[in-house]
Amino acid sequence: MSLTTHPDFMMSVTVAKAIALSTSKPELTPNLMIAGLFTMLDRKMEVTEKALWSRESSLRDACARLTIPADLSIEKVSEVRLPLSNRLRQLLKDQKTTIEGFVDTLLESAIPDEEDEPLFEIIWKKSSAHSRRYGNVKLTADVLAAAALFAFRDGIFVDHPAFASQIAFATGNIESIIEMHKWKAEDFKEDNGSLVDLEPSLVEKMDESFVSRLFSIISMGATAGGRIAQQRSTAFHEAGHAVASFMLQPQVPIVQVSVISTQEFEGVMRVDTSGPYFADRNRKFFREYLQICLAGGIAEQIKFGEDFCNEGAFSDIKNASVAAWNWVAKYGLDESFGPVCLPALAEQPGFEGGYLANEAHRRVQELLKASQEETKTLLTANWRYVETLASLLMQHKTLGLRDVIEAMIDHGIVAWPGTKNVKSKSVNREVRFAQSSGVCQTMEGPVRFETGDALVMGSQSEEWPISRAKFERTYTPVSETQFGINGTYSKMPREGIAIQLSAPRSIVLKDGRGTLQGRAGDWVVDYGEGDLSLVSSNLFFSYYEIVI
Repeated sequence: MSLTTHPDFMMSVTVAKAIALSTSKPELTPNLMIAGLFTMLDRKMEVTEKALWSRESSLRDACARLTIPADLSIEKVSEVRLPLSNRLRQLLKDQKTTIEGFVDTLLESAIPDEEDEPLFEIIWKKSSAHSRRYGNVKLTADVLAAAALFAFRDGIFVDHPAFASQIAFATGNIESIIEMHKWKAEDFKEDNGSLVDLEPSLVEKMDESFVSRLFSIISMGATAGGRIAQQRSTAFHEAGHAVASFMLQPQVPIVQVSVISTQEFEGVMRVDTSGPYFADRNRKFFREYLQICLAGGIAEQIKFGEDFCNEGAFSDIKNASVAAWNWVAKYGLDESFGPVCLPALAEQPGFEGGYLANEAHRRVQELLKASQEETKTLLTANWRYVETLASLLMQHKTLGLRDVIEAMIDHGIVAWPGTKNVKSKSVNREVRFAQSSGVCQTMEGPVRFETGDALVMGSQSEEWPISRAKFERTYTPVSETQFGINGTYSKMPREGIAIQLSAPRSIVLKDGRGTLQGRAGDWVVDYGEGDLSLVSSNLFFSYYEIVI
């Protein structure tokens, strides 16, 4: 049976026409058809399709704002002809299934056309005021959608549940637009000025959609906001990878961080794998690699909540799982599982896996869980860098090595509250000069050095690198030592400012040389121009004095 000859459809048309005539409506619309169907069920008219009763509550909700005459009469109504609205005609043209399917389509497209214009004019006025404040000559869907959300928050849609529900549903996406542009509610405050013209392509889309203008801009704005929300989550994802890589592997250059979508990835973080670091895959390498792999998804969870964990991190988790398995079962590098190579054992006659394979799987799970917690701690302590990189990615879409370094450098502590004036004490140090570039594992973290840089030894036999140029300005040779030759050097007294850390904090050094991990109680010393150092609490007063 075709839809247009179905008795329930024919009856719903009759009732819809009766409601239209009673309320002086000039044409049949999807809303009136919904009202007709609901009236049939509400007044217990004869309905042949039992499936329609399962849609009674949805029809009731859609009719919440419609006024259906109590004394509605359908006598002689079937003889009256009413034109169909463009939208209803389109729905009937596309509808080739059952009446239940037609009802579902009606419900999906239900829009309070009759009350569209007054509401739309309010949004238009707010958007026009915003346009004048920002110097825009045409209104776009994202501005109109933002205005609709601010109007919704002001209570303008309290008597219009259909629109209110649409805006509430799209709130998250529209908020992404507002946050990206840093718009505020006062930007949309009406100023009694004239209405600004709508962007032509926006008008075309409204005309083509056969839906109300207000519904159109909410829908289009939410769609645009959805793309922004996706790119924003990707920005935090890739920023998480980049920060973890920068903190754990300062000797590995970050070549690119991007949120430009491709067929393979929504975003990417690439490093230079040609250096010696990747040739020596030891225990330290695997520990760091697991954290870097997991950092993207964890950054998203820190920013957007634990429930934000989704399948987008699948490839990262897959890579981490494979690496952890190789660490434990293939290369025999795990201290707990021991020096065992399961693939080699599997080639031996009689090997059945069993206990060892189960233990390897258990250990892989333990390592991944531990890495997850370590990564959360790392990113939480360095969250300001994640926020900075994510913001830059949203602006520029792609960042290179220099961009990343500049974004993460701590340029000084002069603006930090509680700094003190200090002066370094003159002290003799044993110094050797690097014959090649490398990374020095200082007490506070790995720091990169170049050929010719000074490696200074402290009182506890610890070493830290100083660039050759800085060393020449701050140290003098002692006794018969010739400058540039390994030997004893005296540190010249210098004045600067310092502050004692009340909580753990990472200090990113200039030129991508590395990151120092400060603990509560450690002192950060600043000599100006981004020349920072970190001194443990038990050594600070041996090297410095506070200047009153």
